[in-house]
Amino acid sequence: MIRKNIAGLLCALFCSAALFAQVTADPQDEFYSLALNWHNRGIVKKLPPVRPYPYQNVKSILEQVLENGNERDREDASRAYERLTGKKLYVYMDTEGFLKYEKESRGGKSDSDLGKNVYLCPGIEGDRTLFEGNDRASFGYRMGITVAKHPDVDYKPMGATPAHDAIYDPSKFGPLTMYLDVNTAVGYGTENLYFQGGVYRNGFGNWLNEGLALNDAGFHKTNLSLTWMSGKVSYTQQLSMLGSTSAFNGAIESLGAGKILGFHAISYEPAEWFDFSFYEATVIGNRFDICTLLPVPYMISEELTGAGDGVFMGLAFNVKPFSGFTWSNDIMVDDFPVDEFLKANFDSKYRLAAKTGLIWTPEESFIEKVGVSFVAVTPYTYSHWEYDTHSNKAIITPDLNNYQNYTNNGIKIGSQYEPNTSAVEFSLDVRPVNRLKMNLHGSVAVHGNISESLTDEEALEYLKSGYGTYATDGSVYQHSMFSNSDGKLGKHVDTAWNHLNFMNQSHLMTTIKFGTQAEYLIFQKNNGSNVSLKGGFDIEYIHNYGVGNEMFPGIGLEGYGEEITKAGSEKALVEKYRKEWKDQLCNKTNVYFNIGVSIRY
Repeated sequence: MIRKNIAGLLCALFCSAALFAQVTADPQDEFYSLALNWHNRGIVKKLPPVRPYPYQNVKSILEQVLENGNERDREDASRAYERLTGKKLYVYMDTEGFLKYEKESRGGKSDSDLGKNVYLCPGIEGDRTLFEGNDRASFGYRMGITVAKHPDVDYKPMGATPAHDAIYDPSKFGPLTMYLDVNTAVGYGTENLYFQGGVYRNGFGNWLNEGLALNDAGFHKTNLSLTWMSGKVSYTQQLSMLGSTSAFNGAIESLGAGKILGFHAISYEPAEWFDFSFYEATVIGNRFDICTLLPVPYMISEELTGAGDGVFMGLAFNVKPFSGFTWSNDIMVDDFPVDEFLKANFDSKYRLAAKTGLIWTPEESFIEKVGVSFVAVTPYTYSHWEYDTHSNKAIITPDLNNYQNYTNNGIKIGSQYEPNTSAVEFSLDVRPVNRLKMNLHGSVAVHGNISESLTDEEALEYLKSGYGTYATDGSVYQHSMFSNSDGKLGKHVDTAWNHLNFMNQSHLMTTIKFGTQAEYLIFQKNNGSNVSLKGGFDIEYIHNYGVGNEMFPGIGLEGYGEEITKAGSEKALVEKYRKEWKDQLCNKTNVYFNIGVSIRY
């Protein structure tokens, strides 16, 4: 059976996610990884604060490298320059095939399964200036369709995000599903002052695809931004329209409009070896607030209007003791009890995400980059409650959409780790030969379901509620308020409001990952047309898989009474649900393979 599946997959080798895509509308394009490496080594002196970059900035970066880089740098920059300026329209065909082997072990017994999936992604793309001989106005686009049997995240390790911006509203063709897959970006201005807008993914910070505030790997959104760079200072202001989803589990079926993200950041580089940025983000819904468009502190504007929105602030700084080596840091605060901190009380609602790590990009070596980092996301970070807008009371009901948590279309905007998680990550980029790039990566992540720390009284509140009212899965959808029909502010969950409970649960889920991906550029013409191959595998072991399942699903008051009678007491009922949750935990081993081809002409 395994041989048959492998043979079928290889026969479908029309397949791979693109090694190259459009530069100005995709922050995951290879150019951005190269740009961060060039900046780390001092070849490029300054990068715009938010990815992707408009045409004139990409062109300027490449010209700097063509002038100052070593032979390999110049060759990489030359290929990227050809893609940027070669043809105004490319026809592409990206395909990717997957195999997934999973084995689940529980109570001395094990079950295994083997699945396969194929992606076919045709379309057109390109980067172009809108006026001949003038780089100020530009347009980047990738317009196509994605055809697949299953969602690609089902064939990727835990915590992965969709590779394609196509996750809903499909057309069916027998066993296959077809989605629109479109990104566009329009830029206007100079290198130092420009507007940018369109539908695209977004990234901020020194860690590609791992940002705490804006993550390049997140789902695309509609963006409008203004960026100013002058000498050692830069500033960006961005407004994004998001898709709101179920406050209970983020289900895409409940997708709704009216959710807005405001983001701004100011950066300063006092010396070549040190720079820092202060940034803020706010998530609001069911209204428009002009403050999201202005360079005013979101925390202050929220206080002035009594809005009670989700407001986040962060500080990122980088230290470069010598060329090619960076100590990179980022901390994003959701809620911080200053009074408790001054009392040296660290058992309180410290809601924050933090990342620190080392990046090394040696010169004239087959090693391109080494990265080691530590990440922590405390309980309830990125998670905010929502009240029923049809009532003037603090009522939380089933089927609500959440307009304040840090998600877009049900996908996290910032860190892809769930709250109450810590992780160590490792990544190594090597190039054995000029056109072959390989990445080795691994991580160990530990996650706890905060519901395990709830008191019996709190657990009973969840059980009394109707199903779909509150999440108790320890995810970004589990928040810290109960419904309150007697006031305009909900009742606090005491263990959430007055205690940290970071990673102190009895049953923690440990996820160990290791894998490699390789990309080989078969050829590229002077006009940017190219053909490339891609393949790799990932191995994942999960101890206590199931920690992220619901612990106290709502059963409603009527069902609650019946359950109490059966259990004998309220305490026994809580223990029954705790035991059922514990009994479903298991260990899981997953192995993923992918292989394919990308053609761009």
